[in-house]
Amino acid sequence: SGMNLSPVARLKKTWSKVKTAKFDVLEHHMDPSSNFCNYRTALQGAAQRSQMAHSSREKIVIPVFNLFIKDIYFLHKIHTNHLPNGQINFKVSSLLQCTINSNST
Repeated sequence: SGMNLSPVARLKKTWSKVKTAKFDVLEHHMDPSSNFCNYRTALQGAAQRSQMAHSSREKIVIPVFNLFIKDIYFLHKIHTNHLPNGQINFKVSSLLQCTINSNST
């Protein structure tokens, strides 16, 4: 993650205040392997917990926006909006809907 870059790593006073257990959990969630599988699993769990929450504060789930944009970008990069016969490719619309639904709670 960007937290491990050398300019950030040199911030000794800042790092002294970071709780390493929480940082380790964050690093685990944001591991890019398997297309951020750990993050996506955690997001699904958070979305389910927010639906059962009683207070409005517990209902808030904020997804990582740049990962959402990456998903949409590659969806359009892989699939064309029109079929070879000129008709609209509704599969793309369906996949876009699934992507939006999986990132919104």
